[in-house]
Amino acid sequence: MRKQLVASVAMTALLAACIGEPGGQGVNSPKKTNPDTTTPTPTTPTPTTPTPTTPKPTTPKPTTPKPTTPTPTTPKPTTPTPTTPTPTTPTPTTPKPTKPKPTKPKPGTPKPSSEFPGNNVGITPPDQSQVSAINNSAAFWRQTDYTSIRFSADYYSFTILSAYHAIKLAYAHASSFTGKEITISILGPLGFHNEFTEFKNKKVTKATADKKGALSNIDSVVAIAAGSGEAGSLKGVAYDANLHIGSFVQDAVAVDETPLMSGLSETIIKATAANAKVSLLALDQLALGDTTYADYLKTSNSNPAKTIAENWALSNSAIKADKVLQTKFIPKFDELVAALKDFTKNGVLVLPAYETQKGQGIHFLAGLPMQVDELKEKSLAVASAMLAIEPYSAAILDIKLLGADAVVGAKTSKGAGCFQAAAYCLSAPAHIYSLAKKTDKQKYEQSVDVLYGAAVATGSVALLRQAFPTLKPEEIVDRMLASANNNFPSFKKTGTTTFTNGFQHDYNDEFGHGLMDLEAALKPIGKVGLPATTRAAGGVTPLSAFTLTRSEVVSPALNKALENTSFTMFDSLGAPFVTSGKLLTQQRASALNAELGKFKSTTAQNSSLQANFASFAFNQQNAPISHGNWQFGFDSAQAMAENLGFANTSATRLARSSSIMGLTANGFAAGALHKEGAATFGMFSYMDAATDNKQKIGFGATAAYKMDMGATYTLGLTSMRENGSFLGLGSAINTPEQIGELAAYNTSLSAGVKLPIAGLTFAANAELGISNGQEAGLISDISTGYYSGFALSVASNNNLLDGDQLSLSFSQPLYMEQGSLNLRLPQGRNLQGEVNFAEKHVDLADSARQFQVGFEYASPVTPATNFHLGGALMLNESGKQGKTGAKLLTSITHRF
Repeated sequence: MRKQLVASVAMTALLAACIGEPGGQGVNSPKKTNPDTTTPTPTTPTPTTPTPTTPKPTTPKPTTPKPTTPTPTTPKPTTPTPTTPTPTTPTPTTPKPTKPKPTKPKPGTPKPSSEFPGNNVGITPPDQSQVSAINNSAAFWRQTDYTSIRFSADYYSFTILSAYHAIKLAYAHASSFTGKEITISILGPLGFHNEFTEFKNKKVTKATADKKGALSNIDSVVAIAAGSGEAGSLKGVAYDANLHIGSFVQDAVAVDETPLMSGLSETIIKATAANAKVSLLALDQLALGDTTYADYLKTSNSNPAKTIAENWALSNSAIKADKVLQTKFIPKFDELVAALKDFTKNGVLVLPAYETQKGQGIHFLAGLPMQVDELKEKSLAVASAMLAIEPYSAAILDIKLLGADAVVGAKTSKGAGCFQAAAYCLSAPAHIYSLAKKTDKQKYEQSVDVLYGAAVATGSVALLRQAFPTLKPEEIVDRMLASANNNFPSFKKTGTTTFTNGFQHDYNDEFGHGLMDLEAALKPIGKVGLPATTRAAGGVTPLSAFTLTRSEVVSPALNKALENTSFTMFDSLGAPFVTSGKLLTQQRASALNAELGKFKSTTAQNSSLQANFASFAFNQQNAPISHGNWQFGFDSAQAMAENLGFANTSATRLARSSSIMGLTANGFAAGALHKEGAATFGMFSYMDAATDNKQKIGFGATAAYKMDMGATYTLGLTSMRENGSFLGLGSAINTPEQIGELAAYNTSLSAGVKLPIAGLTFAANAELGISNGQEAGLISDISTGYYSGFALSVASNNNLLDGDQLSLSFSQPLYMEQGSLNLRLPQGRNLQGEVNFAEKHVDLADSARQFQVGFEYASPVTPATNFHLGGALMLNESGKQGKTGAKLLTSITHRF
């Protein structure tokens, strides 16, 4: 076998100049919670943590707290069995604390794409410069403070604390999610001052009468959740949200003043009527005295036949011995449960998670969802936490729950923690700059509170309700839990929750699922793609399975139609994300290798240096077989099509094909010729199976007549079956079992002429065809299509050197004259979790007709060396009116 080494030097100049281009152009499956009894491999997904922008402070403002050594609090949850985490002692960082100078944020934030109703979240993140500007704003820097957190008996982390940075709130605000048109219900102690700047210009509904002179922490809690930020006031998490406020006596000693007896249920009913999307129940006592969830469980286990209300009353030390009080409170408790059930049909219930009695775990209300099925999936417990943050990178070093031993100089009598509610609990920052507590003056302070984490979470739920208006309350809760960041040293897995489509996330008895992360909650969780079924939560198929390969015939019109179209993708939890239709198409890839291959010509006598169009001769190198007037031969499909008059490709090989046979770039053909005087008849069959599941099979017949003057006229007919494509348009990956298989039947009629005149060879051919496609994947309907193409060329030999050839050509690549297809694109979902689809009509003739002007020169330099030069100018390139492109390619081939 002869060996050859081909040395090719290629120079490609691709010009893409736009010259005068007009226009420039389901319901969730139940979660399974599995407490650990062994130590399995953690399944905690690594959250996406972009580097936050935290400006370096400049003016020193040190705070030197006195360390104390209080008795540590060890939670004793009932379920699941807790694992006592061993605190990790990070290397202390002691920067010089300084007072930051706020940077004025850039005005305006981008609006998310929302072409389809219910699709508010784009797959493309907001501009990072806007996120940085918001992080550097005065409102966010107010949340920065310096303090010491005790993480072990002898270690204090001197830390810059920034609650808003920690939960990545700027990402949500930069995405234009501010709580607009969302109503937040807050049920808490008396003392709300709606005349404060944070509230006076907001839509605030006071469902209960407040007691004059009452003082509490309610102002700070409401301001954290939804303060307006106007006139330099405190900006809350959901600063554009509306408010529905209910105020009650906390720690009441009179029966009629207790929340149950003073209108708590009625206030929740009013919040439901006001279409509140989230409610913070910032109370831990419903009646007289205190009840822990552990107390309730003991009573319930002893009285399994009694109702929840009866066991609650019997577990309350102030009520259980008084039949009269039981008669009063039990019906009111039932009313409360009924009101909460009705509210959570469309709203999320947020419950602060802390213990009121040391070592007993959560208070009763935080554990109520475990006893009421209708609340179980729609409630979010929140533990307030202190954060150790690396001063300049804002990376979270560790987390400590707020409690009696958590913060030097800021002790609380109530210890935060998820405890028995760990499976539906997460943590949020507790150290926040807000309105001062227990005052009727509009003053501000840095403080801590077991309710602050829940206030942050309440505002965050409002942002998610705005971002995902078609998600049900339980799906919003799932997103909050599944996106929480549990990648910090103190987190020790004690259980795993399995969400929709098998997505898993670990939780811990102290911190629940981890620290709330708004950026992660607003991004796809788990896998992302197109819906595998008509249910949003029915699983996803990767977008790559639907991405379409480029077709020179179909793609120009298809790309134009998709350019300004949006569609919806879904993540593993069934949330919709808007994205551009451009993702469904592929741009033209570099064809350098294929085009260079056309130039790997051989000798002067080889076919590449001759005007082969309609030569009706087989390549002699492939040893054709002759028998009488018949000749049988083999060749590439495109070469045989050229020889038999179907495709005038010898003129300019860089030009795109004007024949349907251009689809068989890797095909092989076998043919037969029969000569009768001046007439020649030919037939051939071909197959291109170079790509799995994308085969092209066909046959053709042709006739030619050679006149005395030397002119040759040809007429041909060919039929092609495409499997896995439609006029070259197919799936980017081979997954017919997932999306079905495109197919097409193409039939073409070709006519041509070749005429030698005065040493020049003129050639022309034209092709008309019809195509019938079979839809699959996103393509729901394909009409009968008609296509055309033509090529004109002139060639001369022996111009500069003996055996050289120069050819010029003008052609129209294959073009759709008529035809259309429909794309069935997902366009969001409804509240029932059903995916909405819409048909996008694509007119395949809606693109500019392309033309090509080309030249090619080939010459034998020596008997063993050939030189080849070619170029093409494309007019209306890629079907875009006025767009011009050009390419130039040269090669030198030498045989050894």
